[in-house]
Amino acid sequence: MFTIENDDIRISKGDSSGKFAASLTTAEGTPYELQESDTLVLRVKKRTTDEEPLIEIESDANMQFELLPEHTANLGCGAYKYDLHLTNEGSYHPITVHDFIIEETV
Repeated sequence: MFTIENDDIRISKGDSSGKFAASLTTAEGTPYELQESDTLVLRVKKRTTDEEPLIEIESDANMQFELLPEHTANLGCGAYKYDLHLTNEGSYHPITVHDFIIEETV
């Protein structure tokens, strides 16, 4: 099972998500399109203050991500935090922080 609701992600432990897309807007409110030199990364941490992410996935050119079974198989069920960050022209831009929930499967 995989869902996104109010930007919070829920996934069953060891499941895959299929591809899902992020959408970004500029300060002017227009859609942002990744440039060739940009990187958009999704990072999952137990706490936002943790140094190292438990999961780190770079998007493709269409700002799509995919969670694979191995991303959550060795993590405990429960609440985590995820963020997106954009790096362009050497500048780092944190985008968002939301809940990332790994749920138990039967």
